Amino acid sequence: MSIKNVTAQIEAHQKKVARVSEWAGPKTLLMKAILALREARADWDRPGGASGETEDFKIAYSAWATAEVELTDALGVVIANEHARAIAPAEPVVKSIAKQTA
Repeated sequence: MSIKNVTAQIEAHQKKVARVSEWAGPKTLLMKAILALREARADWDRPGGASGETEDFKIAYSAWATAEVELTDALGVVIANEHARAIAPAEPVVKSIAKQTA
């Protein structure tokens, strides 16, 4: 598989992710991007796939794997931020109740 084919696959997956960007939140977009990366990697790793054929492929595959890890980390940050925002509004109420019961 040539670097052009790898690039074409990456662009195809980017288009899939872009199609949902109009209605999806950041968490959904990150999950879809991660799944698209994993799908493509599974295609490359299958028997008869292009895995390891050329140095260009190895470089592209490594970049792809790095992107998957970074997207997964970003998803964790988004989830943590959502959790923090959900808890933050409750803090003044909890403090108020604590003062009233003290």
